[in-house]
Amino acid sequence: MRVRLVILGSIACLHACGGGSDEQAPVGVPPPPAPLQLTLDAANYQGAVRSALEWSDAAFWFAKLGAHVADRMVSTAAVLPPVFRCPVSGTASVTLTDRNRNGMLNAGDTFSLFLDRCVTDVVSVSGVMRIEVTSAEPIGDGRAYQLLVHIEDFSMSSNSYVDVPSTEINLSASLDFSHATDFDHYVLTFGEFRRTVAGQTQSVSNLVIDYLQRYDTLLYDYLLQGTLGSLGNSGEFRVSTPLSLTGSIGSYPNVGRLGLNGAANSTARVSEEGAAASNSAAVLVSVDSNGDGVADSEVPELAWSQLLPASTFSSLRGRSYQGLLPIP
Repeated sequence: MRVRLVILGSIACLHACGGGSDEQAPVGVPPPPAPLQLTLDAANYQGAVRSALEWSDAAFWFAKLGAHVADRMVSTAAVLPPVFRCPVSGTASVTLTDRNRNGMLNAGDTFSLFLDRCVTDVVSVSGVMRIEVTSAEPIGDGRAYQLLVHIEDFSMSSNSYVDVPSTEINLSASLDFSHATDFDHYVLTFGEFRRTVAGQTQSVSNLVIDYLQRYDTLLYDYLLQGTLGSLGNSGEFRVSTPLSLTGSIGSYPNVGRLGLNGAANSTARVSEEGAAASNSAAVLVSVDSNGDGVADSEVPELAWSQLLPASTFSSLRGRSYQGLLPIP
């Protein structure tokens, strides 16, 4: 098993900054306003924790979708001509930059999937998924990948009688993904994750997720760090896991700590300590709104189910994309 690939205390951006220039900034063009910072307090901290966990899970889910597609295509004997058909209606087409012209997805190749109102079940999907393969090497009875995943204007809407809000996703992320019989390991660094649900846009920047599941011990280890916020008026805040969330696959964490940092030295924490340490279904949540080290509000045993669904920690191999993409 390889060493963990990322230390969350130091994030490397996906896109390097440009060099210097002698050009002058246009006269009369003001700089963009600084993002509004959220001050965590007794009224909003639980909602901020809930948003941090839910947004991170959604970002991970869509990046994992790209890894899943790449793994399927690499494992396929030949992807040209690929067979992608929308079972109900709409169109799906692909392009492959096949650098060594072997008809397969290999290192150095780029695979693009174009969807136009493609209905595979009850969900209509339009948009583009592009996967660049940096490396794809066998390891033991599995494989290790380095990928770049881009999802552009990926819009989803329901065709069923159930009223499900329309969603649009834009994402760019680098992935180190390895799997074998006894483990799945994802290390994701997001350059962008933007999600619009029913007209409300949420954004995540500089997000890193390191998620390991071991099937020999049936345990997981989950870390995240990033800046989360809305493009509306709710404000931004930082989130990190100084102590990774760990537990049994399919269950909520029984060890770990998640910290939030907002404006005015405000902080919040979610941790398995105190009474919650012996209650596998609960977690301690608290907020210090002025940074004096004294909690202004605290719930010693808040049900994990009020913060995120248990599916976040279910088996990574059990979370199916069937019905979303026309994957052969």
